[in-house]
Amino acid sequence: MSRQGPPMVALPVTNDQPGVAARIAYRKIGAYVPIQGMTASQLSALIDEVLNNNPEYHQNANNMKQVIAETNGLKKSGRSTRTGLQPRLATAKELRQSIKAFSKTPSR
Repeated sequence: MSRQGPPMVALPVTNDQPGVAARIAYRKIGAYVPIQGMTASQLSALIDEVLNNNPEYHQNANNMKQVIAETNGLKKSGRSTRTGLQPRLATAKELRQSIKAFSKTPSR
């Protein structure tokens, strides 16, 4: 089953991640929030916006999925990154699960 298509919430930290996050937002296939100063409630609200409140994200992500499939883009990108691990962005669902797990972790 293909994982391309769901809208994304990006949390850029370093290297090329801010640029990738900006392209995600520009194409409206997802959104991003800077990690500095981010709160769990801000992240949760953004996830809700992307997943539930704005169907444009789903439409655009599915359109991008179709373009990737039609141009064999996934296979081409895999060839260019085969020398190392292929990074990927977490889906909004994975982020929500992480937030839930994080909020259950006792403070130190």
